Amino acid sequence: MCGITIRKAVENDIFEIRRLFQETILTVNRKDYTEDQAECWADRGENKEVWKERIKEQYFIVAVLDELITGFAALKPDGYLNSLFVHKDYQGCGVASALLYHIENHAISNNLTLITADVSITALPFFLKKGYKIIQEQTVDIGVKMINYKMEKDLKTE
Repeated sequence: MCGITIRKAVENDIFEIRRLFQETILTVNRKDYTEDQAECWADRGENKEVWKERIKEQYFIVAVLDELITGFAALKPDGYLNSLFVHKDYQGCGVASALLYHIENHAISNNLTLITADVSITALPFFLKKGYKIIQEQTVDIGVKMINYKMEKDLKTE
């Protein structure tokens, strides 16, 4: 994608990250989840301190295009992909691929051999296309029960 910049997230990005997280769930993910599920999930993005902690403790990157954060991703030190979200208006534009490319390269450069993730129904086709394997379908309880997929990618075969 032309003009996209990937950089480390900073605390000043939190407002935009929170809004992107919530709007994406309430619009893009809403097609695969009930209104209650989407609202409960989106509400989990309210706590600024959680975002601050993630930015500080994880490899947390944002994709920027025309001064707008169009996506973000966060990888825990153990190789767990904690999040990968793309702005509702930039779906299918290569933002997720660019973010995942940077996440995977960061993991490899830090001697990680496996990335794991809990992937939404919505994101499942993207992760399958990128070489991730389904370990299991799972029902998670975030105040309401919803389905997602435990997935992983072996970086040793890359």
